[in-house]
Amino acid sequence: MENTKNNKKLIIIIVTLVVLVAAIVTTVVVLVGNGGGTGSSESVSETESQTETVSESESESESESETPNRYESVDINPEKIEYEVTEDGKVTIKKQNNSDILGNLVLPDQYEGKDVTILGKNAFLSLDNLISIVLPKKLEVIGEYAFYLCGNLKKVTIYPEVKTIGKKSFQSCPKLEEIKFEGTKAQWLAIEKDRDWKEDSPNLKVVCNDGTLSHDEA
Repeated sequence: MENTKNNKKLIIIIVTLVVLVAAIVTTVVVLVGNGGGTGSSESVSETESQTETVSESESESESESETPNRYESVDINPEKIEYEVTEDGKVTIKKQNNSDILGNLVLPDQYEGKDVTILGKNAFLSLDNLISIVLPKKLEVIGEYAFYLCGNLKKVTIYPEVKTIGKKSFQSCPKLEEIKFEGTKAQWLAIEKDRDWKEDSPNLKVVCNDGTLSHDEA
């Protein structure tokens, strides 16, 4: 009789322990599941937030790059340009200090009945709203720093009378994409150029009548 009672007590204890262990295991599983779900949700939320931020940043950058300069469709009155006639009768385009040089400029071939042959040193230095320019047909010299730091300059037209392109004349013109040369590639390559005439103008190419020269070829 005593053994039977002891056996019953032992069974009750074992069953109680099994129930306790099952309850503990269930609680742990629930806690782990809830914790993992929260972390995953937070991670997804953070990723989505970062993606939205990147998308907004890219959208802003694209918007900025697509915004045209307000002077792109403006034609500059060439009468604003200042000249100098040397003692030997040569006409030089002086350094321009005119803040009205905003937009696209076609330079006249003559000044006071004489051919314009020299684009002087610093002529259009740092004129940030000069968009495009057509140089005189009889121009022979493009002086040092002529278009240095023209940040919005996109296109320059040059004629084959040019013999010399000076130091840093087209340096730091990041938007300059095209020099339209009204001659052949051989004529362009024959022009005497300073070695750093196009430094920091990586998009520049020279479009000649018989083909195009890349930045490195030019």
